[in-house]
Amino acid sequence: MGCLGSKTGGNSKQSQREVASCPPHAARNVEENLAEEEDDEDGDQEATEPEPPKQSHKLPWSREASKWRWLLRTTHSLVASCLYVASTWVRAPNLPVLLQFFLALLLTPPLTLAYHFLSLNKAGGYYDTYIEMFTEFPQHVKDILRRDAPQYQDEIEHERLDGIVRTVNGLETGVIFLTVSWLGAMLSGARQSTGFASDFVWRCIETAVFFLLHRLIGGNMFEGRYYGLIQPEAMWYFECVLSDPPTSRVDCRMMPVLQHPDPPY
Repeated sequence: MGCLGSKTGGNSKQSQREVASCPPHAARNVEENLAEEEDDEDGDQEATEPEPPKQSHKLPWSREASKWRWLLRTTHSLVASCLYVASTWVRAPNLPVLLQFFLALLLTPPLTLAYHFLSLNKAGGYYDTYIEMFTEFPQHVKDILRRDAPQYQDEIEHERLDGIVRTVNGLETGVIFLTVSWLGAMLSGARQSTGFASDFVWRCIETAVFFLLHRLIGGNMFEGRYYGLIQPEAMWYFECVLSDPPTSRVDCRMMPVLQHPDPPY
């Protein structure tokens, strides 16, 4: 019988019988060939194992992040101002003051709803949906009274480190809308001219005041201090991620928060 040098795809028992039927020096060659084939197969298996996915590295808050935050808050104030100036054509400044009060109160719910959807806001500090923004507000007032605890300041500092950006929500926009429109209605009675040009200028002044007040509250100037005085409640999440080499590209993204903190603070 001839001696087989190697066997590919055979089982181990068959290979052992073939080695035993060969002369000693030929058997050693067969064993060496079989060992080399096993090493090659092990090497192929190791080569085909997938590499673990590379993870990106989150960057700390930067000047670029501050620009995105400013742009988000300013855009929200512009959206709210467009809704406000549209409302002035319904509650015209030449109407009786009481009628302007009633129309402003009637326009508040649809204005807050329109702002909520146009601003792309989702969850806030104490709510997840537009309805919960109103239904959970009494509980939110109780939470505000407990903001003198050290835990509250820790939570505020923690959300900044996590990249949370606060901006004005629909309820706060409605309160600002009522404040400016009712104040404008009271002052409109003192106007001497009631022509179209005068009404147009008055609408522009009202809208400018509304924009400034909306942007001021959206800026979160006290950053949670003084029991969260004029602290906006809508929340967005911002992060800049540095991808791994060789690209090493910085990707920045901002998205609304979908669930409020638990427990709220």
